This record gives sequence, C-alpha cells and structure tokens, in this order.
Amino acid sequence: MWLKYVAVTDEEANLLPYVRHLIDGIAFYQGDMASIEQSKLILESEYIRWCELGSDGYRPSLLSGQLLTAIAKKSEAVYTAGLVGLALMALKSNGTKASLEKAYPLVASYALRQSKLPFTHWEHKEGRFLSKFRNVPTSEAAVRRSAGQYRSTLHICAARVAASQYSELLPPFEPAPEADRRYLTTVAAFQSFFSEFDQVDRDVRAKKLGLVYIAWLPSDVLAAEPYFPTHDLMTKLLGE
Repeated sequence: MWLKYVAVTDEEANLLPYVRHLIDGIAFYQGDMASIEQSKLILESEYIRWCELGSDGYRPSLLSGQLLTAIAKKSEAVYTAGLVGLALMALKSNGTKASLEKAYPLVASYALRQSKLPFTHWEHKEGRFLSKFRNVPTSEAAVRRSAGQYRSTLHICAARVAASQYSELLPPFEPAPEADRRYLTTVAAFQSFFSEFDQVDRDVRAKKLGLVYIAWLPSDVLAAEPYFPTHDLMTKLLGE
C-alpha cells in the first residue's frame, strides 16, 4: 500500500528538523496514518519547545518522554529486523537465491558471533545519551519474531542499521539537514530494492512482506548519497 502524502519539508522546502523521527515513526507504527499524524504533532510541538529552551535546557514533556522511552524499548527488535533486511540484500548481491527463511539463520548466527551491542538512546530525564549493551536475538525463532513485528517496514529498519554505521549522535532536535537528507535517500533506495526484490523473488513474495511504500514529495529532497551498509557488515552477515 502507499501511504498518504507525508510532508517532510516546511513551506520553504527545508527539511523538517524532526524528519528522522518522523520517518522512524512510520517504521514503529507500521504505516498507521493516525498514529503517524499524531506523533508528527507531538514532534512539532516539542521542536518549538526545543527552540525556546535551547539544547541545554530542553527536557521533553511527560507525554513526549513516554513516547521516546517506548520507542527506545523497541530498539533491539527494530535493529534485528534491519539486519534481516540487510541479510536479504547480502544474499541477493552474492548471487544466492534469497529468502526470509535463509535470512533468519544468518542473522541468528551473526548475533552469536558478536559481543553485546551498544544501543544508545537519548535519556530525556538527564538530557544526555546513554548506552546499554544488549544482545541481538541469537535463536532463529527469536529473530523471526522480532523481524515479524516490522516485516512491512524492513526497508526503514535496514536503513536505520546502515545509517547507524555513519551518523553521529545528535540530541533529538539538533539540526542536521545533510545527515537527514542522506537518511531519507537511504530509505528511498532500500524501498526501491525491496520493491523489486518482492516482485522477482517468489520465496519472499510468498511470505507477504506487505511493505509500506512511502511517496516522497518533493522528490529533490533525495538528492544525496545514501548510507550503504559497510562491506564488513555484509560479509559477516553471510558468515564469511
């Protein structure tokens, strides 16, 4: 399905300063337009407060703080879904017949070989970033469950993983137009890949990914180099 038009620029064609959170919301809420529009209103309100209070004095409201905390708790599942998406891409680029059934054990095996990974989030009560080392699911069943939650937004989840290898940590509403533009371009590129992949690969199509397709307007916001996953990550996912 195609989402209704989601504006990512203001009236002067500048990227919204909270656009990365808006795109993440599409992933977390899996295309539920009511939730996306409601979160957009909260983000806009919080950005105004950020400008008024300054980065040092800003603390999210209780409501937005609860929203950010809920999103942070989903980090492992979103990251796992992103790894499944990247595993599909790695299989395809390696000339192997790719399917979700092949991707699940690859991600579980990759997780077994890794130490705990740092999941960093903005701690709204303290006004700073905190990192917690957690395990990505190491069983195929757990990977399957996590990826299943975000099957329809694998392209966004995969883009988040790819972008995390490059992007700097920024407070919630710190302006980063170039980084935001690259993130948007990455999501669009991955969406294009999975769209084609879904059409030509019978195994994946049979699993009914049901991707949520995002129509970007205006199109010139995508004029940037996407964040491609590193060669090291892709080869490790393949077990090489």
